[in-house]
Amino acid sequence: MVRIDEKVFFFSGSGNRNLFAFLHHAESVKNSIGVVYCHPFAEEKNMSHSIIVKAARMIAEEGFPVFRFDLSGCGDSEGDLDHSTVEDWRQDLDKAIEIFHQETGVSRYLLWGLRLGAGLALMREQCPKDDEPAGLILWQPVLDFSLHIEQFLRRSISSQILKKSNGLVSGMNAETEMRIYDTAHVIGYPITKHLYNSFNEIGNQPLTVTPSYPTLIVSVSLRDQPAVALKQHADRLRRSGTPVTLCHVSAEPFWDRYWQWECKNAAAVTLQWIKKFC
Repeated sequence: MVRIDEKVFFFSGSGNRNLFAFLHHAESVKNSIGVVYCHPFAEEKNMSHSIIVKAARMIAEEGFPVFRFDLSGCGDSEGDLDHSTVEDWRQDLDKAIEIFHQETGVSRYLLWGLRLGAGLALMREQCPKDDEPAGLILWQPVLDFSLHIEQFLRRSISSQILKKSNGLVSGMNAETEMRIYDTAHVIGYPITKHLYNSFNEIGNQPLTVTPSYPTLIVSVSLRDQPAVALKQHADRLRRSGTPVTLCHVSAEPFWDRYWQWECKNAAAVTLQWIKKFC
């Protein structure tokens, strides 16, 4: 079995915040390309953590270094969520790519994201970059940031319904709370108007991005085929000339389940695709 070295450290991200980083790499097996991972939003990050770590280790065992990090105001990184914006996270991702090169000495990289992280990876294509990825790995990508934050805010409504069913006094919903106090608290996460507006500024722009490099879209659901929206998006990319591969994995959406610890098929199809770059 290949031994994986794992380095933990901090680097300077947007606003000079110290961002937590984790590098998985195998000294005995080295390839000329690596992977930079960008995590999803809020509780989806926590719920998916175990599966992402296992996937990162599987990829690293094959000689592809994997760089993970926490965005500003998230996880173990410096800053508060209520002082963060989507633009901060885009800058964090740019810095993470720089640090990946410095730490590994590997010049070529694949950009891997889950949910919101996949959306951020797509959005990076809109900014002119000297350092473009060799390819994109998009796990169940968020293609509409406005819809994503609205769906997140609706969780407060579900929470209020639960409180009522338990005979507790109901509070205000997230929209009302934000209008009055400029901040809504949803399952423990403070969402400011500033952060909320930054999601809406992006809106559905990821749908308009057409990468020129190979792109893997991994669909994960209990259905027997990808959702219509993902199939349509993959078709749109193909028509635009993007070399795109759409793979479907029949499994529970692990970013929404605390009890899901395995999604080996998603990691396996991803690793198989990565090996094409050797």
